[in-house]
Amino acid sequence: WKNSYKDNPLLFLPLSPYQKHLQHSKLQDELERVAVECVNLVGVDINKVLLLEHHSNLLQFVSGLGPLKAKDLYAKLKSKLGLIVGRAELLNYCGQIILDNCIAFLRIKFDEEDNYLYNLRRNDRSINPLDGTRIHNMDYLKAEKIAREAMEMAEKGKALIAVIGQKKKLQELELRDYADRLATHKGQENQI
Repeated sequence: WKNSYKDNPLLFLPLSPYQKHLQHSKLQDELERVAVECVNLVGVDINKVLLLEHHSNLLQFVSGLGPLKAKDLYAKLKSKLGLIVGRAELLNYCGQIILDNCIAFLRIKFDEEDNYLYNLRRNDRSINPLDGTRIHNMDYLKAEKIAREAMEMAEKGKALIAVIGQKKKLQELELRDYADRLATHKGQENQI
């Protein structure tokens, strides 16, 4: 993505017959807004960024980063010469505030579909399956508790993997009722 209209080939894609009537700056702003929306909806697998250089362009659209911080983060990650094994490790490459703002949009996947990391990590006990989700790391304990209740398991660690494998169980859990019960228990307002 380039700031200059002439250097940005996306702005020349014929998206609508009325496009020629739009101001170039308005079109550029809207395309950038849509790019940010889409990238944040899907997330960016940070290890794919490290393995496939063209994926690094996605980082600039991650909320909380922007072009300059994304470029700096990518340069620091590239100098690491290896894959990231958990979201917590990202703190070594950017500050806490930046990380808090963008962490939910940065993924570290370890499923069989992305077997480049799956084979490396499948026997690693430090893997947190939530690193591949939109759940912010500050909410991991809450997510673990919800997963344990959904799967009716007391043991920590296994419930998350079980609920990811059986999404229907999570859908059966009445999240509003659960949030109300949790809010009542803590004496706080329901956060859903």
